Amino acid sequence: TGAPVAAPGASPLGYESNLAGQGPMARVVYHSTDGNIQELSLGSDFQWRRADPDLTKRTGAPDAVGLATGFASNLAGQGAAAHVVYVSADGHVNELKAGGGLNEWRHTDLTVQTNGPMSRNPTVHGYTTSLSGQGQVARVVYVSSHDNHVQELFRGADGIWRRADLTAVALWPQVPPPQLVLVPKTPGLPVGYSTNLAGQGPVARVVFRDMATRNVWELSVGSDGQWRGANLTARTGGGPLAVSEPFGYMTSLSGQVPTARVVFS
Repeated sequence: TGAPVAAPGASPLGYESNLAGQGPMARVVYHSTDGNIQELSLGSDFQWRRADPDLTKRTGAPDAVGLATGFASNLAGQGAAAHVVYVSADGHVNELKAGGGLNEWRHTDLTVQTNGPMSRNPTVHGYTTSLSGQGQVARVVYVSSHDNHVQELFRGADGIWRRADLTAVALWPQVPPPQLVLVPKTPGLPVGYSTNLAGQGPVARVVFRDMATRNVWELSVGSDGQWRGANLTARTGGGPLAVSEPFGYMTSLSGQVPTARVVFS
């Protein structure tokens, strides 16, 4: 492709999109040594191509300082879209988006749009959910720099980005009366994913490592709209402790019920 090399530590991350007029495409995003967001894509012709000019130059967006993560959405009334989210040098969370009836990339400063706090980490994570009664929602999770809270930026069918402090609202699950969880104030990098387990319905889940205790934690929300917290390390017998950041996903293997899985080292 003739694409520039990735900056040190800027691991490429891939995802799939299906934009109108393009069909299914594999996309890989990363930032190069100049901080620009690069994209490599593969369509039905099985030919890898680079975005030239790159996504930063196309949109006039600020340079990235950490990993760029991509995800696809198909929000009600907006159409299929590809998203790339990342953090700039000022701690702002930025979005590059193509689709929604316009396949040219464009930039939004999500920190400015939501009046949200700046990111402590140089990396944020985006994903989508389809919770009962909500339809599909685009979500971005990260840790705020001023108080180490787990934050979420989210956008639904109305097309407006909003924010929520998940640390401040999470409750203990199944503990009457409702009690706020003492979510650790030393979270690592939060990663979001969605599940649809038997008897639970669609659930959004955010997993992260408590860097002080190395316990793996989860924040989750279902159809009732109430975020809840759980110490997964304690729930599973107290070990092993996490050295790396955890990553969550769901499987639906033949002969098995849908299963939520969290991996770490």
